[in-house]
Formats: sequence, structure tokens, C-alpha cells
Amino acid sequence: MKKIVFTIKIGIPILLFFSCKSSTSTSSTKVDTTNVNAKTTTTSGISQTQFPPNTYSLNGIPLSGADGMVRSFLGQKGSYDKAHPTCVWFSKDALQAMLTLLNQNGNSDGMRFYYARTLPSGDYTIVIMPTTNDGPDTTDPTPAPNQRNKHKDYPLTALPVLASSTNISTLYGQIGNVTPGKGAKLYRSTSPCGTASLCSNASIHYISCEDAYNMVSNIGGDEMNVTSEWFDKGVIQSLLNAITDPNGGIRVYYARHLKAYDPVDTVTKMHGFVLITTAPNLFGTQIDQYVCINVAPFAKYIKSKVKLTGGGTDNGEECPTNCSGTTWPPK
Repeated sequence: MKKIVFTIKIGIPILLFFSCKSSTSTSSTKVDTTNVNAKTTTTSGISQTQFPPNTYSLNGIPLSGADGMVRSFLGQKGSYDKAHPTCVWFSKDALQAMLTLLNQNGNSDGMRFYYARTLPSGDYTIVIMPTTNDGPDTTDPTPAPNQRNKHKDYPLTALPVLASSTNISTLYGQIGNVTPGKGAKLYRSTSPCGTASLCSNASIHYISCEDAYNMVSNIGGDEMNVTSEWFDKGVIQSLLNAITDPNGGIRVYYARHLKAYDPVDTVTKMHGFVLITTAPNLFGTQIDQYVCINVAPFAKYIKSKVKLTGGGTDNGEECPTNCSGTTWPPK
């Protein structure tokens, strides 16, 4: 199943799909790098893999620590827990730094978002890996040459360079500020969307505000059934173009699709992410902004993706449905 990216202006549809939910605390993602030199260790009963030193995720987390964070999620997918926030905020500066690094690799085609948990607190967060084009996916029934491509994670050997901050931890993402009073409008008890109108020249990932709101509300209390999702790198450019304030960013919500997409399994609704742009108010609180997200460059990476209407289904590629090239496949 696929994830969606979205932002909308009051009365205008949305575009991206991620997910998040609630506590009022604010913190940067904590990274445990104590196992850098161990060949294998165990986090929540799951063995960890040793990564080369000085290798990083796209959001700047040393892979020695990111490994434990993703594996912690894989071992504790469980039910949604209100004690742990499920949305993460990234600054515009951080997004630009990520896109710059992607563009330095001529074969890069996007990024894969992994569900993860901080160590040792267990808060929900996100690890982002850059990907390269790994050739046609022969399991795609679409006739060649229009089969979708496979996307292979690769480690960064240099950290993204922030233009306006020297604090690398800002790349990790900020957990918290997830109540409506702290700017996370999609957590309101009633929809913040208003009357929807059409978004001209919308990105293939675009969803309506109402779908996004309902998807965040639909997170559920059962085991999360997705471990990661891939997006083409045009998504970052679309978001950067849509962020109205240089001090703004995006809020990534944990969410769940409103409809089953599998033609065989017509019951299961897959989890995913909703992404929405933000801008600071006078007090510096990042407020969800509803602005149209239009088609971005890099369309050549979007192959064999038909826009599925309704229910917040988008054109990401989720694992366990699309797991080729993942660093952390499901258990």
C-alpha cells in the first residue's frame, strides 16, 4: 500500500500521507550509538547489524543507532500507545539538506521512510534512508518498459549540511508539539478542513484535507501492518515549494488508509504517513498549513503508478507489499 503526502489551504485539497499522534512533550529524536563496535547486539529481542562507522541515514542518524531504533519498532509494533507521540517535525532547512545530498548522487531516486522507536524511551519516530534506482521490478504486472522501478537503500558517508543551524540533531526530527493547541490541527476532535476545492496541477501524491484528517484519526489500536514506505524525491521538492515561511517545515503524522487497496484482501486497511507543511506563529509554534502541493520535477521516477481515488490511497510503495531494497525488511 502507499503513503501520501499532503498539504492544503483551508478549502483546498491535500497531498501527502504520513502519521503522528499525541503527547504534549517536545524533544529531538534520541539516538543510541552505544553498540557501534558490536557485531551483534539485541534490542527488544531483535539482533542488530553492525554498520560501518561514519555512515548515516538521510535524516542524519548514525546507522549504528538507527538500526536499533528500527528494529525496536519491528519488535514492538503492538497497539498504538497514547503515552508515545506519533508525529515528527522537520524544518525546511533539514528538508533542503536532504534533497541536496540526494541530488549529489546521480542515480538517487527517492527516500524510504521507516517506522522506528527512540531508545530507550520507545517514542515513535522516523528513520529516512536515501535510495537509488535498482532497475525494473519484474514482479510488477505492468508491461515493460513501464514497470515500476526497484529502489535500493544506500548509506550516506557524509552528513547533510544545514544552512541555518549547526545542531545536527535538528535533522533527526522533533517529536512532540502534537496537540491541536501546539499546531497539529489534524488531531482536532472536529475536522479543520473547511470546504474543499480542487487543486490545479496536483501532485500524484496529493490527497484531500478531509482524507488526511480521517486517516490520522483512523490510526487504530491494533498492530501496525506497514514497516516502511518509499517516495520519489520529487516529493521533497514539492514540499519545499509549498512551505510558505523560511522557518517552517513539515509535520509527519502516523496514519492509516481509509480503504483496503488489495484486490484480494478487501478488508485490511494499511498504515502509512500523512505529511503536511507548517509555519510558525508569533510564539514559534509550528502550525499545520493547508496549501496546494503541485507536480514536482523527477516525474521520470514515477512509473506504473495509477492514482487511486478515495480513502487517502496514494502512490508511495509500502513494505511489506514493496520491500525490495529495504535495509530492514519485516521480521
